[in-house]
Amino acid sequence: MKTFFRKHILTFLFIAYFFFLGGAYPQSERNPPIRIVSEEKNPEFAQKILGLAKWAYDKIVFDYGFNRKNHAFIGPGNEVYTPYEKDGIIEIHLCEDIESPYAHLEHKGGLEYEATIFFPLDYKEYQEKAGIEDKDLDLKAALIHEISHIITYSYNQNFPNLKNWPWYYEGLALFFESLIGYEFKTKFDESVLLWKYIHEAHGMAVIEEVSAKFKWMSPKKSSRQEAEEIIAETVGKTRKEFLKDFKKWKKDLI
Repeated sequence: MKTFFRKHILTFLFIAYFFFLGGAYPQSERNPPIRIVSEEKNPEFAQKILGLAKWAYDKIVFDYGFNRKNHAFIGPGNEVYTPYEKDGIIEIHLCEDIESPYAHLEHKGGLEYEATIFFPLDYKEYQEKAGIEDKDLDLKAALIHEISHIITYSYNQNFPNLKNWPWYYEGLALFFESLIGYEFKTKFDESVLLWKYIHEAHGMAVIEEVSAKFKWMSPKKSSRQEAEEIIAETVGKTRKEFLKDFKKWKKDLI
């Protein structure tokens, strides 16, 4: 018996690590549905973008917990959770005629849409002109920002209403940037603070939950007030109490 145990101890340790220390999802299932288009234009840069895009996807979907069934872009085992996305794949197009990256959600009729990210082929040149010192961090921030837009839409599918909600989709994307140490002043600073407050006071799980609840808001009637009421209800407060707490939290920052 002792001989058998010694012989198979590595197998036992591997199984224990897999189930108890390996995280919520096995590594083999972490294969984000992302592909690069026009890779031949700059193969080395394309592979770097692909790697960072997958890292960004993993960060939001797996580490931050945006993997709720019937809301997430794709499931932990690569099962498609959003049947309305045309092929269940995020395409990244490397383009020569744009200066900054952007996410694009194109409707294909009915509820079907196609998720695409357009990324400048000469992004390094843009970084040089902008005087960006930490270029690797900036690249990570750009990809986590655009990937977040795809996941945000997948989560609540309140398009085109999201265009009227920059406090949500831009504020949340910039908040995700701040979590990896990338921050700069924008016109959305107040919105970023809102998500920072919710994260600090109530946790990422609440941000994920309210993002899912936004799916059931009417695209025609939904408003910032209604969204704040959903957030407040989720944390067990009235809208007035929630906004009062947020205001106090901001004051304490000064």
